[in-house]
Amino acid sequence: ATIALAYEGYLLGYAETGMLYVKDRIDPAFTMLRPDARAYPALGYPSMAATRAAGFAPSFHYRARITVPDTLEVAALGRLVERQVSEGQASYVYESQQLAWRMDFAIARYGVLERDGHRVFHFPEDSAGGARVMRNLSEGLDLFTRWFGPLRGDPRFTVIEIPDGWGSQTDVTGIIQAAAAFRDSTRSNEVYHEVSHLWNVTTTDGPAPRWEEGLASFLEELAVEELEGRPAVRGEATRMLASAVRFFDERPQYAGVPLVEYGQREITGLSYRVGMVFFTVLHELVGPDRFNRLVGEYYRRHAESGGSTAEFVRLAKGEAGRDLARLFDEWFYTTDWLQLARQGMTVEQFMERY
Repeated sequence: ATIALAYEGYLLGYAETGMLYVKDRIDPAFTMLRPDARAYPALGYPSMAATRAAGFAPSFHYRARITVPDTLEVAALGRLVERQVSEGQASYVYESQQLAWRMDFAIARYGVLERDGHRVFHFPEDSAGGARVMRNLSEGLDLFTRWFGPLRGDPRFTVIEIPDGWGSQTDVTGIIQAAAAFRDSTRSNEVYHEVSHLWNVTTTDGPAPRWEEGLASFLEELAVEELEGRPAVRGEATRMLASAVRFFDERPQYAGVPLVEYGQREITGLSYRVGMVFFTVLHELVGPDRFNRLVGEYYRRHAESGGSTAEFVRLAKGEAGRDLARLFDEWFYTTDWLQLARQGMTVEQFMERY
């Protein structure tokens, strides 16, 4: 089916309800169209809460044709299959690389870098940052491939720069990244974080607890240590642990919610913090070789069919070479870790505990 959309008027209501980053518009200076602003029909319910609870998985392929003045570049996370220029107009045709759950299109006077099939779209004033992001992207892909094994198919990864304040976004084939990451050389970890998500699988849990965000938060710091030679993991894990404790101190109504229920209670932002500490401890307990084998094997077994938290836990216990029952019980299925952290237990002491 072909859907033709005509846009007119102003986008109102998002900032007023707290979604401050939704500034999508059609503008010669910068254009953004994405599902956050309901820019096109999508599968769901007439309720944000109900749609989130349903946890819709990637479910469609797309082919999109976008025509713009030939002074502008159309950026998307799909594969560019056609570009035609005629009478001052340029038509771009993008297709999804695999099953998708969203379409994101940005239009600006982009510079484009390409290497080994990967692309970085950057604003003209950020060409140096674009080159650095491309280097981080390539090095991150090489590192995680060495650790976890090759990805299925022939993945092509894209990074698209957008203005600060518009909200970064990740899909399985790329990143929409705020300009600050292009302008600050100390934020390479953000690129490593998003690249590591390529080795995630579609979750069959619903609503998902998103522990894979904790894994990515750990892997980004581990990549910094490996690729840039500066300490990162222990310090970040200490900060994350303190931040998680503060969250529960300020919101005692959630103090009894374990990580596996974060999706049900809509507090998956905590998965970055609690999950990061958990995977820091797990990596120390089993060692890098077993840890990398676990992540790679979970991806290989479930990349096509999807996987659940229970399947990950079962595989981890089988690959660990030691008893992890207490670790998973205290961090995934109860909030015992929180009580211990409140008593002053440090990241290093958690490592010694198991």
